[in-house]
Order: sequence, then C-alpha cells, then structure tokens
Amino acid sequence: MLDLIERKAAGEEIVAEPLVEPPAKVLDLVAALEASLEKAQSAKERHPSVAAAGLPQKSAKAPAKKPAAKKTAVKTRAKAPAKKRSA
Repeated sequence: MLDLIERKAAGEEIVAEPLVEPPAKVLDLVAALEASLEKAQSAKERHPSVAAAGLPQKSAKAPAKKPAAKKTAVKTRAKAPAKKRSA
C-alpha cells in the first residue's frame, strides 16, 4: 500500500484493474420444478398408507365452509363540537 502511495507521489498514474467476476450459475427453474414434482409423485406411490389402502392419488376436496354471518353495527350519536371559551 505504501508503494502505491509513493508511486502516486512521484507522479506515476495508478490504474486499478477491473474486477472480473465469474459468470453466475443459471438455474433452470422449470426443470427443477418438474424434478421436484416427479420426486413428490414417486414418494406418494411408495408411501405405505396410500399403497395399502388403494386410495386415489388425489384427495377429495373438503366441503366448503359457510360464510360467517354479518354483524350489524351499533349506531351511536355523533358528539357535539366543543364550545369555545371566551378569554
């Protein structure tokens, strides 16, 4: 570092070398998703409870819940504005 300072003081031009970053690894997201889905499917086929029961691969959808009843708001009277005090 001191060598650079001395060279700069002597009038020599200092040029910094640009950083060369290695190219980033690009992932194929579609291929990764397909592999994950295939792995999950094969795990379902190997699972003893699914294979022994002879259940279908896709589970039945749970029945929809009824929406909650709406509550009516309690009306309150608006507050009267504050009275001005005389000075």
